[in-house]
Amino acid sequence: MSLEAFEQWFVSNGGFVDKEYVGLTEFPEEEGGRGMIALKDIPTDHTLFSIPRSTVLSTRTSPLPGLFGADAWKGRQLDKGWGGLILCMMWDSAQSDRKWKGYLDSLPTEFSTPMFWTEEEIAELAGTAVVDHIGKQEADNEYTNKVLPAIQSRPDLFPPSLLSTHFSLTAFHINGSRVLSRSFNVEDGSDEDSDSDTEGPADKSADLMDVDATELPPAEGAEEAIEVSDDEDSDEEDAGDVGMVPMADMLNARYGSENAKLFYEPTVLKMISTKPIKAGEQVWNTYADPPNSALLRRYGHVDVINPAQSTGSDAQENVAGAPNPADIVEVRADLVVRSAVERAESSDAEDVAKERIDWWLDEGGDDVFLLDTSCTLPTLLISLIRLLRLARAEYEKAIAKGKLPQGKLKPESDEDAADVLRIVKDALERKAGEYVGGADPETDAQLLTSTPPLPLRKRCAVIVRLGEKRILQKTIERVEDMLAKAEAAKSAAGKEKKPKGKDTKATKANAGKRKGATEEARGGGKKARR
Repeated sequence: MSLEAFEQWFVSNGGFVDKEYVGLTEFPEEEGGRGMIALKDIPTDHTLFSIPRSTVLSTRTSPLPGLFGADAWKGRQLDKGWGGLILCMMWDSAQSDRKWKGYLDSLPTEFSTPMFWTEEEIAELAGTAVVDHIGKQEADNEYTNKVLPAIQSRPDLFPPSLLSTHFSLTAFHINGSRVLSRSFNVEDGSDEDSDSDTEGPADKSADLMDVDATELPPAEGAEEAIEVSDDEDSDEEDAGDVGMVPMADMLNARYGSENAKLFYEPTVLKMISTKPIKAGEQVWNTYADPPNSALLRRYGHVDVINPAQSTGSDAQENVAGAPNPADIVEVRADLVVRSAVERAESSDAEDVAKERIDWWLDEGGDDVFLLDTSCTLPTLLISLIRLLRLARAEYEKAIAKGKLPQGKLKPESDEDAADVLRIVKDALERKAGEYVGGADPETDAQLLTSTPPLPLRKRCAVIVRLGEKRILQKTIERVEDMLAKAEAAKSAAGKEKKPKGKDTKATKANAGKRKGATEEARGGGKKARR
């Protein structure tokens, strides 16, 4: 569908666009593709467009849950996670007379996200924070075990003749990717205004966009700002809050570029400028500045900082493709545990580790630790290592108190600092070994300047792992510096404990007195009883 046809559909369904100030246009792929541009200088707090709540497509506004039956909908757990919304989108796209068909026809059917990559292309992402979160197998299971049986149970709503097209696994993945990349979390305005055909809370099964209060002053009448969260672990979301928001999902995202934000009111949603936007600039609705790993997984693109924006030591890095300042490295707990077990002196170290990991998880400990560009060691990472190294008596005390070991580390003063840091270094080096091309980031930097240019998907994979490798390399260097300080401090402390000077007669005499006192204590003399 053309941009003109989409805008016509939008306006005919009650939407408003300030055509004097903004317009839809086609940008180059590296700038996000379709998006919105400022036609003239836009001041702060200007409403760019507004969307009636009735135009938001969700399980509250779609008639499908009501037609399916509220009890049957819940019975098949379509009120939990994204399955219900995806099914609504699949069903609505098959209805020639439904009001959302024009909107759904405007959405992409092809994606550059890893969900649609080949195994060979995904192999380029080995070691990155992308691979474990693609979720293709989970999506396949959702369709096979939940959505498909629901479809087959109601041939009156889902004609079998459309099973291989509108209701297929491929259609499920396409609409799931639309939700992943474009949905917003829009709370119900009020009980009176709700268009819901079903009720009831639903667990959140994957990363959704979140609604949060904004620190910026809202426009007159606005209540809350709608933002994006990449929190995959939260299970407190109402599945009915997740919705597709026409026009708002046309805006692209780029690190540090947000100049507009979506606010919700009882009956409408409004996209409002949060800073002045110059004529000719793109309107950006950036989602909490996620790392490249999340950008690639959700949207199929990555952010590279403009070399002209950098000076000093970072300039050379940017020429080869600077990492996104929000990049992270995910270090799995099993790498840490393996390093701790190998450095343990006891023969039952592995069994001890298993027991303590169970308690660690029960107490809310992480199974993944995040490193960012600050190269600061996570406190829970230090806490886990100390837990694994505790003597049995100390471990039992920790259980009795229900308190995990301290996560702060002072190389110059903590007695166990050197031992802890050696395990950290081992774990980080294990992590570095998981990446394609080894741990050295310059290998990837050279790939980005190669001729001919890399294919787009491989280039994205290289940029993601380059950013992570640089964080990992700098963190390892920092750990090595800390380890050197810890070992120096330990060595200095050891020297202070040793007696100074040569073995003089006085020293020997004192030694003799200590020996006599020790023998008297062993013999049960009065001094021993005192």
